[in-house]
Amino acid sequence: MSYKVRKLENDEQGTHYGIFINELLIHYVFNRTRAIEIVEELENGKILIDVITVDIIREEQRKCQKLLDIEKAKAGELAVKLFQVNRQLSQLKLSEESKKLESIVLKPAITIMPKGTKDKTLLFMSVHHMNKTEASELVALIQEVKSKGFKYSKELSSYIMKNQLKRKYPHISGVVKMEKSGEQWDFSGGFPKKIYGIVCKELGLSDQGTTAKAVGFTSFKEMGGLF
Repeated sequence: MSYKVRKLENDEQGTHYGIFINELLIHYVFNRTRAIEIVEELENGKILIDVITVDIIREEQRKCQKLLDIEKAKAGELAVKLFQVNRQLSQLKLSEESKKLESIVLKPAITIMPKGTKDKTLLFMSVHHMNKTEASELVALIQEVKSKGFKYSKELSSYIMKNQLKRKYPHISGVVKMEKSGEQWDFSGGFPKKIYGIVCKELGLSDQGTTAKAVGFTSFKEMGGLF
């Protein structure tokens, strides 16, 4: 049989590469290198279903991981809401106790509330399982750039690199390894997935609809003198 690899149309998922027997399309993938590998295995006498089984398993694993990430995000949002409700209840109880004390001593009670920055740091630590250093850097970064009016995450990354903030926030920022259609490259000034999601939510940022995926991350702290 004569097998061929041809480039098909592009869509939001990327570029398709079709595997043909003569003019009959029998399979397609999103990576030309993988398409050529499949053809080579078919030409060596293997059956198509045996060759692509590993691809099917990987795709199912990817789907399961995506669903798991979604559920984790939902759990995180519920944890934030629970934290806020508990804080409101604590404030309400403190207010009621202050009123009781005021009625006894006949003068206004002085209530000392926790500072916003400290409160936010504790929130990130408890809800998102960060250590104190990561949470403190994240709170400081959000406060620093909140007034900048950034719309896209790449603007924040550019700001970090341009202003040497990688030395100020080395534990949460670094180099992200990106991948699209089988090609990989390094993107400086990015964040690990968990922190990227929090930053975008806190600052109202979007990724401009790119289909590229983050497949790795190295913090500037881990890179040491290399950055």
